[in-house]
Amino acid sequence: LVSKATTEMKILQEEIFGPVLPILEYENTDGAINFIDSFDHSLALYVYSNNAQVIDKIRANTSSGGMSINEVLLHVGHSELPFGGAGKSGIGKYHGRYGFEEMSNMRSVLHRKFAAGTEYFYPPYTSSKKSLTDKILKFFNRFL
Repeated sequence: LVSKATTEMKILQEEIFGPVLPILEYENTDGAINFIDSFDHSLALYVYSNNAQVIDKIRANTSSGGMSINEVLLHVGHSELPFGGAGKSGIGKYHGRYGFEEMSNMRSVLHRKFAAGTEYFYPPYTSSKKSLTDKILKFFNRFL
């Protein structure tokens, strides 16, 4: 734990990949939000508070890959929560279903086996197609 961390310290200038946690204290929520927003998106944001209004305000006014409230490590180890970055801290999420979907190319394939009358909606628009379309529209307009 690094108490009284400052922006001049390297720990607040680069992403942290290690068992080091800078601790920053603020007199008010707006000061903390302004500080957070002065940096690129972080991989994770940790908020320690029991005040629901403070937590909601920070959540609504900041952006990060993930956010943990009153916790520092469980979010990365929870297999049912997506984990990953935002902006320069990374793109994409992993863990469980989220990782599978992120690393997969989910591709839709539409294969029509027969025309089923839809050929009347596509060019070339012949006079017989126009005549049939007009009759169908006239029929349905009776019900409107």
